[in-house]
Amino acid sequence: MQVRGLPVAEASTFLSKGTLERRIADVLRGTGLKCAVAFWGQDADARIPAKSLRDARLICNLRSGGTNPQVIRKLWTVNRRCIRQHDALHAKVYLSSAGAVVTSANLSANGLGHEGNAAALWEEAGVFLPPGPDIARIADWFDNLWDNRARAIKEADLAAAAQAWEERQRVNRSVRSRTKRSRRSIADFDPIKEGWWSTWDGWEDWTMNGDAVRRYLKREPDATVRRLISGGAEISGEDDYRILKNRWILWWTPNLDKNSANYGEPERLEWVKLGDVFAKESSINEGGKTRDNLLQAEGYHRSPFDPMEPAFFQAFGEVLSLPRFRELKRIYPEEKSWFVPRQQLNRRFWIALRRRYLELAAD
Repeated sequence: MQVRGLPVAEASTFLSKGTLERRIADVLRGTGLKCAVAFWGQDADARIPAKSLRDARLICNLRSGGTNPQVIRKLWTVNRRCIRQHDALHAKVYLSSAGAVVTSANLSANGLGHEGNAAALWEEAGVFLPPGPDIARIADWFDNLWDNRARAIKEADLAAAAQAWEERQRVNRSVRSRTKRSRRSIADFDPIKEGWWSTWDGWEDWTMNGDAVRRYLKREPDATVRRLISGGAEISGEDDYRILKNRWILWWTPNLDKNSANYGEPERLEWVKLGDVFAKESSINEGGKTRDNLLQAEGYHRSPFDPMEPAFFQAFGEVLSLPRFRELKRIYPEEKSWFVPRQQLNRRFWIALRRRYLELAAD
């Protein structure tokens, strides 16, 4: 049996490059089309024949800014009932009477490379499944998503998506302009090689302990010293000191409004370059309790990139909210090390954060 010149396998078939694009095109031409595809790029609507669109069900991710809202508006105008949105969708599943493709490729230039090789930033792959029992299971998964988790698209959603899309395009231009070093992003770095850390700040008010400053720094607590302490990191002993000295740390300030729906979530991100001065009992709270600090490095140090850049800030919040990184929000008892138990978790966090940023910036 042949489908548009491609043999239909008895079992699943691995796809890459040209075969992947052709198989997706075959599925899009089939009847009973169902697509759960996170991000839709320019002219993606033109790939779906009008006859396939009549009874199609399409799910996209509008909220993240990775989907071109003009494409969705065209589909929505033709048949509002055929398309829904899902804010957490990241799957790329194409299904119809012609079979199914489960893949990494979005319906976009970056996913399929249909605007030329320069646009094909990613090496995509997938699997084709011919009609059969596996198709039924995929259809059940899609139907559950459509009925219980996806929601209708409204005019306000398209307007918000247009703004998010424009912001993302500015990020794209920044990420791809590697020669513009003044606009660096996390895409330019290997965060594990750089050894970055992140931790929260702002739960308690601490002030400088002048006596400790004089004792350890042999300097009066002037404005410069106050800055070094306020920009430092609270640590518990030599183990923390060995991990953090001379490193960049990304402070995230939580929302402290208990009446806010975003209470405890990141509100601001700020880089600080730590030095090698371990000042014991160098800050104090209203109750007289003291804490040790690794002080901020003196002098000017160019930060890796702007952490409040919209795509990075969004990626940071999304990744930090994942259950597997919940531990990074927990406050350790003061007598225990803050950073030693979090070394591997911190590494995994930065890997996931960079990956999520690139996903947001790519489409």
